[in-house]
Amino acid sequence: MKSTLSLISIFCFTTLLSFSASAATSKSDALTECKSHLDGIYSDDLRTKVKKIKKRGGDVTVKMKVSTEGERFNAVCAFADGNMTYTTDRAGSNLAD
Repeated sequence: MKSTLSLISIFCFTTLLSFSASAATSKSDALTECKSHLDGIYSDDLRTKVKKIKKRGGDVTVKMKVSTEGERFNAVCAFADGNMTYTTDRAGSNLAD
């Protein structure tokens, strides 16, 4: 009986650890996905500078300065619940720092 209880508790503990580790998006993955998204939208003359990467809980926010062919703007990629939201101040809306 003791060995069965020990096996069940070990199984539950390892399962809990594996779920918590796979649910979080890493900062480097978020940065890579954001840069590839920007490369897909804008020209080859794209330069980016990372302003801030913030991870809070399972959400990751990447703020970048973007320069392309004489145009400069701020871009934000927000990752929450496995989805990415991309916003920019190009259209005149202000982004909070």
